[in-house]
Amino acid sequence: MTTMVDAAISTADWDDAVSGFPDANVYQTSHWASAKGPRTSARRVLIRDGHQLTAGAQLLLRRLGPAATAAYVPYGPLVAEDHRCDAAVADRTVEAIETEAERAGCSVLFIQPARGDTTTAPVLESRGFRPAPVAVATTATLEVELGLADDELFARLAKTRRSAVRRSGRKGVVIEQGGDRDLDTLLRLHVASAQRHGFLPMSDDYLHRQWQALHGAGHLRLFLARLGGKVRAAGTVVAFGPYAEFKLTGWDGSDEARQAFVNEAINWAMMSWANGAGFQYFDLGGLPRAVAMEALLSDASSVIRGTGSEFKLGWGGRVAVYPDTYEKVLRPSGHLTYRLPSKLLDDRGLGGRVVNWMRRT
Repeated sequence: MTTMVDAAISTADWDDAVSGFPDANVYQTSHWASAKGPRTSARRVLIRDGHQLTAGAQLLLRRLGPAATAAYVPYGPLVAEDHRCDAAVADRTVEAIETEAERAGCSVLFIQPARGDTTTAPVLESRGFRPAPVAVATTATLEVELGLADDELFARLAKTRRSAVRRSGRKGVVIEQGGDRDLDTLLRLHVASAQRHGFLPMSDDYLHRQWQALHGAGHLRLFLARLGGKVRAAGTVVAFGPYAEFKLTGWDGSDEARQAFVNEAINWAMMSWANGAGFQYFDLGGLPRAVAMEALLSDASSVIRGTGSEFKLGWGGRVAVYPDTYEKVLRPSGHLTYRLPSKLLDDRGLGGRVVNWMRRT
């Protein structure tokens, strides 16, 4: 097997290669790297066996400070179908990733294997990686299997969801797809939702970078829900490979919008669009891993109801748990800059804060 590194791979060739892997995902494309902005750079490795493409990974590099840089691999490496259970290929690929991270001067490396990858995690552990404090990408979610006629897909929704979608139409909710001019509206609604629910919103700069990089490549759609001529809710879908993923949302929180079921209307519109566009799965946007693990052991509805993820119930989704994120400190500066004593920061240490920062900007 031979290894190709970044200098030998054009972005077009890289994206073509990514789309050919069975676990293809947008987070391994050059478009996602571009969306992360000027503070993030990308390095790539490809493993070939003769003329056959065997595996590959995109590393995203981010400065942590004057003395340290982190590299992270979200949903990678990607491995060809014939080699998905081949530990030797996984080991060769992880070795190439480590080598490239060290060549780039990185202090710490995070790897989160792709959805459905059961081979890479044991290899990571054998090479000295350990579970990271937080994930570099979603590790659990609810997935809706698509590929049905729209009326069949609709029939799989819970009765309360079907009723809400029908009532939204009767109350005059209109769904449309938006464009560049609607990004400020999306951000306003998203920030309003973040303030109500106490989470950190996406920044204006990151939203516009994500739109420019992904929408232009056909991987990001914006949906708007209008009521009485005003946009009351908005949301985005990231679509690549077999997955369409509910990504960003916001609504105005008004009683009028709630009683018109604008959120149910927009969620169904996204699912219906993804189904018609030929995607295999609609990802409802993530679950806390602890909630998902508990849901797998008992009744998912009873576990999720009452949590911040309750809205994701009733859409016909099944709980899906993905591999954990693993970490490895490559240089002494990684110990100093990446993980300070937790009592100086919070109960997850600087590592958790670093990963959250890299994901959100």
